[in-house]
Amino acid sequence: MKKPKKDNLFLEGLCRTDENVTVVFIFLNHISYRFRTLEHEFDGVKTHFDDEVQQREECGHQLNKAVGEMNHWRSKYEHEALVRIEELEATKIKLQVR
Repeated sequence: MKKPKKDNLFLEGLCRTDENVTVVFIFLNHISYRFRTLEHEFDGVKTHFDDEVQQREECGHQLNKAVGEMNHWRSKYEHEALVRIEELEATKIKLQVR
């Protein structure tokens, strides 16, 4: 009689082991699915981040170009204004002499 009881315990242990393996397998499948999902989300975020960095760099280049153009035109018009002022002062002096 003792032997059938041991066999039953052995079979019950095997059933529990089989249930544990099934639970572990389900858990590992869930973890694997979640990992793939997170990889996909990460790739999307990384792509978006890379796009934002590229746009920021492009804006920086455009800003530098605009600042350079602004400085060029300001310098040109300041120089032209100074020349014109000198011409007007020379004309004023000529008129005062007469």
